Amino acid sequence: MSRYQGIVALDGQGLEEAAQQYFRQSEQIPTRVRLATGRVSLAASSNGADVMWRAGGLLAQFMPTSPERQRRADLHPGDAPEGVSIFDQIDDESWVEARALVETIEDHELIDPTLSSEALLYRLFHENGVRVFDEEPVRAQCRCSRDRILSMLKGFSPQQRTEMMADDGMIGVTCDFCSKRYVIAPHDIEALSSPEGVQSV
Repeated sequence: MSRYQGIVALDGQGLEEAAQQYFRQSEQIPTRVRLATGRVSLAASSNGADVMWRAGGLLAQFMPTSPERQRRADLHPGDAPEGVSIFDQIDDESWVEARALVETIEDHELIDPTLSSEALLYRLFHENGVRVFDEEPVRAQCRCSRDRILSMLKGFSPQQRTEMMADDGMIGVTCDFCSKRYVIAPHDIEALSSPEGVQSV
């Protein structure tokens, strides 16, 4: 029941590879990510430009429906003794097929303004059937807030808070996720009625 936070290094030669590495090491769910960016010529655009930059992507993820299909191949043991057979886990057939279909996507398909997401999905997966859910708007949103920062700071001792103060007597906190900067006056922390414990922001 304890809260925890895991951090996985973003390794790889690009954002696509780094995203796959993240899912492999943090989420531990078989995932295939395809990303593309490029300049696209437009016949007529609202801002009068003939060419604009576009980006597109597709994320395919293994969604097991039974414990048997959830099994994944173990890592190779390294230098196993000679004569010892290494068990080779066979990937789920549906996942192998979906991954192979995702590999057929070309960059121009992901950034083509005339090709809708629904049409691309149908083009790839029509033999198995495609179900499209209502779209949800994407927005930058972080759970940090001034109240959460105050509650977190209340968990520190007065001496620790004094050590955090800058020359102007204020405490500065920057959220590591959204980079929003908070400047807190010590009397605002003391004004809290009761400590709520340390919370991550």
